[in-house]
Amino acid sequence: IIGFPQEEQIDFNKTIDILEKIDFDDISVNMYTDTPHNVSSKMEGKVTNKEILKRYIQRNIFYLLELDFYHCYGKF
Repeated sequence: IIGFPQEEQIDFNKTIDILEKIDFDDISVNMYTDTPHNVSSKMEGKVTNKEILKRYIQRNIFYLLELDFYHCYGKF
């Protein structure tokens, strides 16, 4: 979940690094949203929607570039 309350940029970067090291074939990435009656909706340190979207796009652009590279040149 991208942008969970109190997630800092460094936390996001560490998550991406771990996911790259594990080298999953597929992964589902979702953006955090507040939902009624959810404990996290009451947490401090909300990540702005703009920042959540930026991180989501950043992750997906990397994935698409990696996928394109893989199809052209093989796994790196």
